[in-house]
Amino acid sequence: MKPQEQPLHLVEVGGTACVYKASNWEGAGVTGFVDGEFAVKVYREDCARAQAEAAREMRALHRLASLGDDSRFIINLVFVDKLSETSLPILGLDFCQGGDLYGLLSYGKLTEHDAKHYIVELASALESMRKAKVLHGDIKPENIGLTATGHLRVFDFGTARILENDKPVEHSAGTLLYASPEALWRRKCGYAADWWAMGVILFEMLYAQHAFESDSSDNTVDNIVRSRFSWPSKPRRSEAAMDFVERLLVVEQDLRMQTLKDCLAHPFLHDVDCASISSESWLPLKFNFAKFEQERLAQGLSDKSFF
Repeated sequence: MKPQEQPLHLVEVGGTACVYKASNWEGAGVTGFVDGEFAVKVYREDCARAQAEAAREMRALHRLASLGDDSRFIINLVFVDKLSETSLPILGLDFCQGGDLYGLLSYGKLTEHDAKHYIVELASALESMRKAKVLHGDIKPENIGLTATGHLRVFDFGTARILENDKPVEHSAGTLLYASPEALWRRKCGYAADWWAMGVILFEMLYAQHAFESDSSDNTVDNIVRSRFSWPSKPRRSEAAMDFVERLLVVEQDLRMQTLKDCLAHPFLHDVDCASISSESWLPLKFNFAKFEQERLAQGLSDKSFF
């Protein structure tokens, strides 16, 4: 079947692209028939930013793919296709059968045990990006997919930048609640901006609320640039967990924790078996991720019978 004849199921409509679920693919830009289940990202021809975002995404994913197994926590680019010579590219990506981290967190907070395992996977993904000299620039739960067994896959590299010689670049894109102080100040951003976002996500995992959200955008920005937040009284979390968050949410980029090595050396992660993380042999949560995503797409988030 040609691309326009593929049976597609709409998953998401974004500002620059639409994402569909497809089974099998045969198109002009693909050699032969590609068997499997894919997320097909179709960039919108009516969006002025789409061409630039498509180019950034493909460049970042190709660089990350060159790392081989070191990029296991990054979404895999399976194929690139086009409807015509002049049309924008169609990206075939691994389909995250377990949905995304945003959907999982809609059920509430995680235990420290599960949060720390997910943080090691996310930190491993960020370390892979450093090796490939990629700044994602929009790390958030909606851009972190889950496999059928619940492991992380970072995706949506449309705002990514390449940091040649590891030099910071201007980067004002992203999502306010996860944006770093330097991004909001319109200063040049390095890899540390993504690690800040990881700190915000860990806070959300532990407390089921945003660290910096306030009653207005201006107050939220003020909280972020000052790293001003308070610890909820419940649930009670370990001193190690809170210190780990604080070391990620440091305003000064150079003082922020921003390497996998430093994360693994922190007491919060002292009991994590990194070998099991690398091989994905640990089992995240007692949760049917594939069933969760199927039901979420069909019925919304009201059914909580998946644990």
